[in-house]
Amino acid sequence: MLAKIHSFVLVGIDAIACEVEADVSQRGLGKVTLVGLPQAAVKESVERVRRAIINSGYSFPGHAVLINLAPADVKKEGPSLDLPIAIGLLRATNFITGDRHKDFLIAGELALDGRLRRIKGALSLALLAKSLGKTGVILPEENRREAAVVEGIEVYAVSSLGHPTTRQPRRHWLAAAAIPGRVKCRWLTMGFCSLMNCPSFSDMCWRCCASRWKRAM
Repeated sequence: MLAKIHSFVLVGIDAIACEVEADVSQRGLGKVTLVGLPQAAVKESVERVRRAIINSGYSFPGHAVLINLAPADVKKEGPSLDLPIAIGLLRATNFITGDRHKDFLIAGELALDGRLRRIKGALSLALLAKSLGKTGVILPEENRREAAVVEGIEVYAVSSLGHPTTRQPRRHWLAAAAIPGRVKCRWLTMGFCSLMNCPSFSDMCWRCCASRWKRAM
């Protein structure tokens, strides 16, 4: 199955859209091939992603995997493609069953236990998402405030690949969460609230945040 995830790469201080394509075969040896001018840090991401997926409670594909990073003529550097590669593999193996992720630009470095680490260029990522007309960005919690500076997009900060909104075994949080596309949490922008503390991206969460905002005013 083929999955496509939207992310970015930095060229200097400029952000360029990058599409991560993950194709998981139903046959062949369990080999992962990474193409699209990946540099050393990106090539190493394969093993980070493998262990992060397994240690987060999911299964890594047992057959041939091809990961393409487009555009193919731009060098890909840094670890920020870890999270989009992992989500692409989870989507290609049906741990993620929906395609809502296509409305977002996604970036993040993965630790071996599935935690997300800070990346460079979160502000550039958010600006790119706005220019492309995306709903928002999904990125590490440590980059939340930097990305939230950009108005007109939604910022979803997560701390791990096995996000705490996961309620059903074998389902990823991106599939389990009902991500709203109408309202951006102003408490998140102001740094008073993190969606990591919410049981789900539900309407109740947004009403709660709106209520607290009014009381503060």
